[in-house]
Amino acid sequence: MKGIIQNFRRGLGVTAQNHVVVSVPSVSTKTQALKLLGKKTVFKSVGGKTIAGKITGTHGTNGLLMVRFIRGLPGQALGMPVVIQ
Repeated sequence: MKGIIQNFRRGLGVTAQNHVVVSVPSVSTKTQALKLLGKKTVFKSVGGKTIAGKITGTHGTNGLLMVRFIRGLPGQALGMPVVIQ
C-alpha cells in the first residue's frame, strides 16, 4: 500500500522533522485509518537511502495518518510516496 507525505507535524515555533502526516488514497475515514495503526512504513529517497517509520495515530476524521520515522526526513520529502507494509 502506498501513501503520500502531506506535511510535517508542526507547532507555532517548531517543526518535527521525524513526524509526518500521510494520506492514503484508499483510506477516507477515521475507522479505516485506525486499522493501520502499528504498521511499518518505509521512505525511499532519490539517492537510494531508506528511512523506516511506524504509524502512530490518526490525524483528523478524514483518514490521515501520523507516522513517526526513526530519523528526520528532508524537506524535499513533501509530496513523495511512502510504502506501508
